[in-house]
Amino acid sequence: MKKMIVILSLAVLVITGCSAAPKKMEQETMRAPAAEGFDLRNVYSMQRSYWSSKSADGQVRVVRFKAYVLKETSKDANYGRVIVYLEDPNNMDLLQKIVDNKNFVFQSDWAGAEPNLSLNKKDSLLIQSGNEGIGRTAWSETVTANYRNGQIAVIGYDASEIDKVGEYPGTICSVNFSTGRGWVDVYPPMAPDYEGDATPKRTNFTVPRGLKKLQDWTQESRPKECYGTK
Repeated sequence: MKKMIVILSLAVLVITGCSAAPKKMEQETMRAPAAEGFDLRNVYSMQRSYWSSKSADGQVRVVRFKAYVLKETSKDANYGRVIVYLEDPNNMDLLQKIVDNKNFVFQSDWAGAEPNLSLNKKDSLLIQSGNEGIGRTAWSETVTANYRNGQIAVIGYDASEIDKVGEYPGTICSVNFSTGRGWVDVYPPMAPDYEGDATPKRTNFTVPRGLKKLQDWTQESRPKECYGTK
């Protein structure tokens, strides 16, 4: 039983990016337009790097980007704001705001529940949220975005959930929007006295193939197949 808990707990850490060492980023100055003027005290996380994309004529374009996840300070705000800038092709010292998606990611100032940005090996932007420290349910989700066909698109989604009390099953889910394929693993409830088979049951499924603009992503965009296991 302890082994099962460790496996699911590691899954939550991997999806939220806690197990990965921070990637060393380039140091060249990249500044967003001064007119934005958001309060840096409301920045949960920031990442910057390069994206490359091949056009229809075979030309490869490399662009710099800078991304923020910000705290929404309005009353009763439960979701944070994601902003992404791309370099201005007419002035490489400036960045153009391409994405400004409010109410995007779960926000909290409690330890283990702050949203975060990171990069994977392909420089895809990982927008991560979750709650590992408060209440009976530990959960995480990651929205993966990259630069495709001249736009910033959501290319993947990952989620996991563990019931610490052990009354409900645990789940790990992953979706690739480029292929339109996904899977969900359902683990048996992790009650402390559970002695049965801990092998997860995997279900494969399909979703409409195609990339969704990061600007248009909402909570309703999450694949329902990842949340229908209870």
